Amino acid sequence: MNIFKFEKQDSDEVIKLWNDCFLKRYNIDKYLFDEKLLNDPDLFWPCVLVCKTNEGKIIGFIACKISNGSIEEYKNAAWISVLFVHPDFRRQGIASKLYFAVENELYRAGVKKIFAGGEIRNFFSGITYPFEISKAFFVSKGFEVNGCEHYDLCADVSKIDFDSLAVSYNKSIEYITRPFEEKDFGELMNFFDSEFPGRWKFEMTEFIKGGKNLNYLLIFCCKEEIKGFCKINTGKTHVGLGIHLGENWGALGPIGISKDLRGKGFGNRLLYDSLKHLKELGVKNVNIDWTVLKDFYGQFGFHPWRSYLGAYKILGEMNDF
Repeated sequence: MNIFKFEKQDSDEVIKLWNDCFLKRYNIDKYLFDEKLLNDPDLFWPCVLVCKTNEGKIIGFIACKISNGSIEEYKNAAWISVLFVHPDFRRQGIASKLYFAVENELYRAGVKKIFAGGEIRNFFSGITYPFEISKAFFVSKGFEVNGCEHYDLCADVSKIDFDSLAVSYNKSIEYITRPFEEKDFGELMNFFDSEFPGRWKFEMTEFIKGGKNLNYLLIFCCKEEIKGFCKINTGKTHVGLGIHLGENWGALGPIGISKDLRGKGFGNRLLYDSLKHLKELGVKNVNIDWTVLKDFYGQFGFHPWRSYLGAYKILGEMNDF
């Protein structure tokens, strides 16, 4: 068994192996593989590796990304986007061989911290369920693993009468939820600088400047002052998340309000407005990813469908393997 650099012609075989290795709820298609991996500018190609048998069959895969330094909290950081080995070839040291090959390469590239999942354009926000074997693997490699699960949540909003739910929210007419407009950019940046200056500011700035549909960025306003935001999305095909959520699926998040409004029913209000907006767009199943707030979203009919554990490692001196 030997380690080789991944070649693009390996894609179909890697995707099939991926779907054989994970629970069905974590399966991907070529669209997701290309969109979140091969087309990601953060992908660190020296750390995209396959393990092959002597006959040339791919039985293991690892892919890593390196932060571009735009977000302070990820300075000198990298992510293991995905790591898996065919079930028939596990417990033979293949995953360890793949991991140490990339750890040493990442160290030489100046990386100080490695996360398991959770990159900007991620497949997974952490270690996937079931946790027992994967958690033990990462702990054995020196990772700190968070004991608190976080989730991807889902609900079919087309079947929910949001006005009939026993949810209290602030109905103040001084506040409105509306789509972002280009004229709001300066005020939105002020809001993010004050409330969410890290990853969320970076992601929403990329979204706005990337030519995306600005109607999918909702802002929560009091007169001209922005006090909250919510990013939404819709999809109409059976590709990407559509392979799990079906046609006319949607997504919600991130979502946040200013500190001075928290605990006053405005979080529920912004979520209520955003979900009703998605329903009006004809969306059915809506995904909310990477959250521990299952009770908050559960008020509106959401339930966990995928779960994760966060994990990271601080790199010391380079190991010799």
